[in-house]
Amino acid sequence: MQPNDLLHIRSSAAGLPGPYLQENMAPYEILDKIGEAKPRTILLIQGHTERGDGFKGAMRFPYRKFAIALQRQGSNLVVMCNMHQQPGNAIPRIIAGPVPGNYCYHLVQQPPATMTDLAYRVYCDVFALFSDIVLISVADFGGLERVLSFVCSWVLRRQLQKPKLRTHFVVATDKYCLKDIQFELLATMMADQWTQSVASVKRTISDYTELSVINGSSASPGLVVKLFGLRNHRQAEGLHFTGSDTKILLRAAIAHYTAKPMETFNLVAASRPSWPVPEELGHHIGEFLAACPPEPVDHYPIIASALVMNAFHPGLHSFPPNLTFESLYVKNLAAFEQQAGCKGLTDRVRSAFVDIAKYTIGPAVEPRVQHLARLQGWRPISSVKLRATCSISTKSYYVCAEPAYGWTPQIGAGLPSTTAVQHGGEATTAWSKFFAGRLRVRLSREL
Repeated sequence: MQPNDLLHIRSSAAGLPGPYLQENMAPYEILDKIGEAKPRTILLIQGHTERGDGFKGAMRFPYRKFAIALQRQGSNLVVMCNMHQQPGNAIPRIIAGPVPGNYCYHLVQQPPATMTDLAYRVYCDVFALFSDIVLISVADFGGLERVLSFVCSWVLRRQLQKPKLRTHFVVATDKYCLKDIQFELLATMMADQWTQSVASVKRTISDYTELSVINGSSASPGLVVKLFGLRNHRQAEGLHFTGSDTKILLRAAIAHYTAKPMETFNLVAASRPSWPVPEELGHHIGEFLAACPPEPVDHYPIIASALVMNAFHPGLHSFPPNLTFESLYVKNLAAFEQQAGCKGLTDRVRSAFVDIAKYTIGPAVEPRVQHLARLQGWRPISSVKLRATCSISTKSYYVCAEPAYGWTPQIGAGLPSTTAVQHGGEATTAWSKFFAGRLRVRLSREL
């Protein structure tokens, strides 16, 4: 194993489960050194020969035999992929004994029939999330037919995954032009999806791929990045990561694929390990709705505002509002909606969530401050004395108010023991559980 080799395929003894992915820890030092910078990442699909036919020596990277390796070139990160060349009948076995701390093994559940298919799935399910460009040479890969087969398998696999990605393939060749490759790709896809119309297949190709052609004799990662740069859609989708974020998410994606290869990797949830989604989110939203005044009120913007505060906490990597809501909250909200009979709650909260996140979240104002401002502007408590934030702990989020509408919050199961009710015409003060996030914001200083 070379110092920069990140992944290898390994087998166990006869009759035991396998195969395994062996993950080497040493290459992550490259990402540690990148730190908070955001590199352009190229997925370089290496071919069948050590000569690197088609690149004419311009690709100054060694041939990584049967491995996925990382290498830095200036501000760019190159992921060299040659694991698909691993022969299925000659996989090195795991050596018995204690596993050193410099690598770990991941048992691949439900492995495909061939090691080539396994490698392709790892490229597509794991590394596609971090790659700005997929660079492949026709001569090095064994001809245009092999390249098209690879792209087709990639598209069919990505259709099953989230988020929806449009991968930019840069094909290095001296023989074919872009129109030739586009036509051949359409023909190959039509053969695999013969029940679909031509228009449907064209739309699928457009949705999941972007094709460019470069002269193979002058191809290099630096030139590719200079010509094509970072695609705007990846920035819009929140898929431009720092080196530190890439390390965390890449490790999580590798572990997820090997354990649950048929399930989509939740990129948004994995980016916030210290801020998990509350398990009883629906229950606490129900408590909030029960504590609201009896007259018809639009509660959805307030619920959405609290979710925005939880989703876009300072310091977390930001994803598009729709993807964030879908990844973090839809499952819990849909379950609560069905249980409580609140028809349309999920869709209304989603709409308000997207609007709030899209138009009000900014670097200058923290979401919790904006949330407090929305509470002040909310009609049912517009004349209530809200209190400013003074302390933060790590349990749940509460709203403290002195109601002035003449209604008393319904104090039931789940309300804190500190709930105090003053009678004799005095204002009622209640701690009303509103959102079970990772924050407990006590509003204590009157505005």
